[in-house]
Amino acid sequence: MTEMTVALEALTKDSAQWAGTSETLQTAGASCESLRLSSHELSWLSEGTGLVATYEETRARVQELLTQGADETGKISRTLAHVRRVYEGSDERAINELHGVWDID
Repeated sequence: MTEMTVALEALTKDSAQWAGTSETLQTAGASCESLRLSSHELSWLSEGTGLVATYEETRARVQELLTQGADETGKISRTLAHVRRVYEGSDERAINELHGVWDID
């Protein structure tokens, strides 16, 4: 196994791991939407004390951060996959360009 093959496999593995992380964050962010609560679910005192508003602000912020995390880790995954394709293409081009250069007739 060549050094290039190992590097390409590592890029593929890393890209897949970041894609999995992105998917997990995306799922968690979507699940956050269903976690809305009213004073009925929290407590009869929650509305007057501001707990409902504080809870909703916190829930919305967590959902936003999860969504942003999913977007960013997705970008990392796509970038690693792109780098792999560039390296792979560069390697193939180099092989084609250098084919026969050192052949002695």
